[in-house]
Amino acid sequence: MSATSLTATVILCTRNRLEPLLACLASLTSQTRPPEQIIIVDSSDQALTESDRFRDAFDATVFSAIELLYLRSAPGLTAQRNLGATRATGDIVFFFDDDVVVAPDYLVIMMADFGAHPEYGGGMGNIIGAGSRHRLGDIFRRLFMLNYANAAGRMQPSGWPTHAIGRQEFLRVEILSGALAAYRRQILQEYRFDEAVVGYGYMEDVDFSYRVSRRYPLFYEPRALVEHHHTPLARDRMVVNRRMYLVNHHYFFRKNIYPTCRWCLVPYLWSIIGLFLLAALSGRWEALRGYGQGIWQVLINRWHGRPVLHDIWQER
Repeated sequence: MSATSLTATVILCTRNRLEPLLACLASLTSQTRPPEQIIIVDSSDQALTESDRFRDAFDATVFSAIELLYLRSAPGLTAQRNLGATRATGDIVFFFDDDVVVAPDYLVIMMADFGAHPEYGGGMGNIIGAGSRHRLGDIFRRLFMLNYANAAGRMQPSGWPTHAIGRQEFLRVEILSGALAAYRRQILQEYRFDEAVVGYGYMEDVDFSYRVSRRYPLFYEPRALVEHHHTPLARDRMVVNRRMYLVNHHYFFRKNIYPTCRWCLVPYLWSIIGLFLLAALSGRWEALRGYGQGIWQVLINRWHGRPVLHDIWQER
């Protein structure tokens, strides 16, 4: 199927972040190839439809000839994404984080790739500036098999992914970033995001794309660009955030890596040591506390025979 005959849906899952969402919507108005459908899945404490600014931005007079759909949801990124996917009508479904700004030619580039490569089930673009790191920090991450960018986009035995973001060539990859991933709608009818992964959904994008890549190839397109404006966390939330980060990674490893690679427990443990060392050496004490709480939660839940993700913080 050619790119001109393919249709596109954009899904934006959001919670209590009106300002970034408005910037994202504004960037979608300037697309040289607009989507046929935009879906907002909102789990905010107060419905976005009560905001005049949101209603003015998400309006048929702004997005002419585009179907606009607003859905309310309970908190939980994976559940929100699954809900949006059930209402998507486009051949290609784009998931963007609510704090990204999409370059005007993003959709036209990606839709051309999907049209030219029917063998690919999903793909993603590039994040401006995300591939650059301090050289020593990058070496440290590679040494301890933690996640790092400007790489092959493959899974490591430790259960941490490498990301192609920052590379300048088109690549076949195993991992897509949830901030800017796109899939053929048929993939979303065959696979679902794992709703056991709650809250922010750390590793939910890795889990979904890695499972899909076992059957369908995925691609990375460096020319399709977004800016990712990460919303800063308060110090107390950093602790809970890093706890969730570690616990969700453990869940991913036990679910996807360990059953077929028992020896991978060694690089997994090595990477956890690296995670603690990196936080300590960089003076990120709240992160260190969060990782410690994450380890404790994993051990306690295993001791009591409970699911790995039992009692995880569920706000996003």
